[in-house]
Amino acid sequence: MERLRGPGPPSLPRVMLRSELGKADLADLLSAGTIARVRHGAYMVVDQALTEPWATRQQYALARCVAVVRASAEPRILSHESAALLHGCPLWRTPERVHLIQPTRHGARRAPDVLRHTVDLEPSDVTTINGLAVTTLQRTVLDCARTLHARDALVVADSALRLLAKPDRWRRAESQERMEGIRAELCERLASGRARRGRVRARAVLSAANGFAESPGESVLRWIAVSRDIGRPVAQFRTQTDRGTYFSDLAWCYRRRSGGGTERWVVHAEFDGRIKYHAETPDGGAEAVVEEKLREDAIREAGGVVLRFVSEDLHRPDATAERLVRAMPARLMRGARAVPGLYLPE
Repeated sequence: MERLRGPGPPSLPRVMLRSELGKADLADLLSAGTIARVRHGAYMVVDQALTEPWATRQQYALARCVAVVRASAEPRILSHESAALLHGCPLWRTPERVHLIQPTRHGARRAPDVLRHTVDLEPSDVTTINGLAVTTLQRTVLDCARTLHARDALVVADSALRLLAKPDRWRRAESQERMEGIRAELCERLASGRARRGRVRARAVLSAANGFAESPGESVLRWIAVSRDIGRPVAQFRTQTDRGTYFSDLAWCYRRRSGGGTERWVVHAEFDGRIKYHAETPDGGAEAVVEEKLREDAIREAGGVVLRFVSEDLHRPDATAERLVRAMPARLMRGARAVPGLYLPE
């Protein structure tokens, strides 16, 4: 699972081909850990500052993209998940293969780490990022929505919508209007395109996409809910408390009768990536834990329940869905079902 980084394309690792290195130099650099093999005949200069496993996997994936393009005698256009990485979209799963689009299959040499797509591209569907030809972000979203598991596609669509619309949770109406405009444009392109395969899934993914999602974990948690028809949650839900204003990752709002009146009942769902609790500070993260506890108490006092989920929960979608259902009003969950296009078992 990859985490959200700042907006914009990532920096690319330096890649060297075997032909650029002498035999002795290659052995010395490999032995010292200065470089690492990313594919046959290509090596990446190792970034020693990377400590998180997901960041290392991402660097390898980016390096393979650079290596494949550099080793090709003909122009190649990176697409699908490879293009998503280049655009700066975090992915749920780091791709093991490089996706390329080429006009014909003629002359294509097979490689186990390359997946070639033979499709026609309009010039407007291609852009350049850090010197590499890639499909545009809009085209990339549609390609991923049609071909990936709905969960993985939603992660890409959420992050792409965030990059394109730049939503501001303090200016929700304006942000929602921008997102709806982009969604309509993508749906129109999907309907008018030649590709038919995966269209139902892509429509469902685009309908569920939300640029307010701030991490892949939040996207997957929302996918678990919407794919099983557990309502359509509000992302980055604003709650005013005695301690100030807080935003929940997801929230479902209901109204219920109480004491002759009506009160609002909110079910909050929070994804905890645990990064903020790591012992990187003198207090070992204790201050963050205390602050999170006070925040959670304040949200509860404002009305509702708070459910917390961690990475392991996202890999147990049925159990996580059951936990969400138990927190919801029973009368609203009687009709819950698998949603076509979104619910796809592993």
